[in-house]
Amino acid sequence: MIFSGVIFSAFHETIRARTGSVLDSAKEAVRLCITMTGVMSFWMGLMRIAERGGVIAGLSRKLKPVLRFLFPQIPPGHIANEQIAANMIANIFGLGWAATPAGLKAMESLEELEESRRKEMGGSKKSWIEGHAWYW
Repeated sequence: MIFSGVIFSAFHETIRARTGSVLDSAKEAVRLCITMTGVMSFWMGLMRIAERGGVIAGLSRKLKPVLRFLFPQIPPGHIANEQIAANMIANIFGLGWAATPAGLKAMESLEELEESRRKEMGGSKKSWIEGHAWYW
């Protein structure tokens, strides 16, 4: 696709304008990455302060009934509960940038939990939904 754009520009004598727009776009991409890094660092710092100050732990205790309702198969006290709570709290506070890493950590914990569940079930690669597909 890029090659066809270059060929088209060469035939229509607009290669100079295309080169300028490509360089401008690259400059904007670098500027956006730098801005996103700063914003992400700021929100992650706020979440770390809230975590160390006990705000996250206190609010995750308040969210326990909701988490038990939404995720009944996660054992009480499992780290995934805390990480899901941190993700939900970040989203409630409008800190979407800080919610992403917490959500990724929660997914990793849930994956480990699923792997251990599969080993207990005899090493089956099927998920619970695949095993109960007739329900749906």
